[in-house]
Amino acid sequence: MRAAFPFLIGLLLGVVGDAVGQPDSLAAVARAKFREAVTAERAGDLARARDLIADAHRAWPTQVAYLVAAADLSARLADSAGTVRWLGGLADLGAGLDVEGRPVFAALKSAPGMAGVSRRLAANIAPLIRSDSVAGIPDPEFFPEGMDYDPGSRSWFVASIRRRTIARIGPDGSVVDYPKPGSERLDAVLGVRVDATRGIVWATTRTLPTMLDHRPGDPVRARVWAFELATGKLLGMAEASPAEPHLFGDLVINPSGGVFLTDSESPILFQARLVEGRLVLEERLRHRFFRSLQGLAIAADGRHLYVADYSHGLLRVDPGTGAVAPIAAPSGISTLGLDGIARAGGSIIGVQNGFSPARVVRFRLSPRGDRVVALDVLDRHLPVADEPTIGAIVGNRFVYVANSQWEKYDDDGKRRPQVVLRPPVLLAVPLEP
Repeated sequence: MRAAFPFLIGLLLGVVGDAVGQPDSLAAVARAKFREAVTAERAGDLARARDLIADAHRAWPTQVAYLVAAADLSARLADSAGTVRWLGGLADLGAGLDVEGRPVFAALKSAPGMAGVSRRLAANIAPLIRSDSVAGIPDPEFFPEGMDYDPGSRSWFVASIRRRTIARIGPDGSVVDYPKPGSERLDAVLGVRVDATRGIVWATTRTLPTMLDHRPGDPVRARVWAFELATGKLLGMAEASPAEPHLFGDLVINPSGGVFLTDSESPILFQARLVEGRLVLEERLRHRFFRSLQGLAIAADGRHLYVADYSHGLLRVDPGTGAVAPIAAPSGISTLGLDGIARAGGSIIGVQNGFSPARVVRFRLSPRGDRVVALDVLDRHLPVADEPTIGAIVGNRFVYVANSQWEKYDDDGKRRPQVVLRPPVLLAVPLEP
């Protein structure tokens, strides 16, 4: 994050969009207060802006950006005690911040408590490395996103946004395209999941500027695909209606073989099925709590879903009844910013890349699975894992994509100047010490 409060304005306005128009949204009160704070800050009334940010924080206490904004405003108001207090709240959540590298805090360097809170925030940034590499792809322009594992062939399947394919990595480390070259051309591949029981590979694609051979004016389409696991033969494909924007990200397969898909652009949970040789895609559920849907996992009862919403945190969904409930968490634990998730026994393992620093965490759940009771950080801020995304439980480890490349390209799909691309890596972190 940059030092200036206006950057945070841009950041959160990009996140919240026009959410104030959704009065029953989970964080509507906080977003409304934040917008008032933006107006006050732009008018030069920093004290009022900070008060409004404080109101937003009370309504949504795990939103890290509010804490950073309040600390910045306090520093600009020369309120050292307030600055230390807000930074302390940030440290309590496990978030990190390079205080010494932010000019706005320079004048308060010697203030009481500042050195201590700076050390705590620096400690939260320090890498925690418990994982090791289990597979890689030598192509630095591959641009990975989703992944999964086939225990039968001991192969990894990794989705490529840039190359418009799925890489199948064999147990000997060999990498081949899947499905085979010459089959129907895919768009950018985001999610991939293996149904080893039924011998099916499921994948989601979307037209994106970052994919090779994209041309301005190409139709925007979101699709789900099913391939025969052993051969790569196409079993079916379905496309979402272009009447509204769709971006299918991750998928999950329930015990009966049904596939649920999250839509990151519209507030919809979809379901896909193969029926008599035809892939059927249907809208299963819309909900006001769906804002930026990401990963999902099947609950222990086989009926409920855990769904990660980037800006609303973990949700528990009953696709049968349409009930959606946020997963409560104790003070000091944030479930915001989750991308890929997976269930391991009574815990949810998640890649929290919308958090600073990016990390892999375990949320230990209550016996009923309806609230978080504790948090363990499994991996954090690894140099190789600059953009972790999606993972899967493999044995007693969580294996995840370490270095996607979303931030390496601009909105037009052009690589940012002086960016160095590195070959994709899959990291495996043990689930228990």
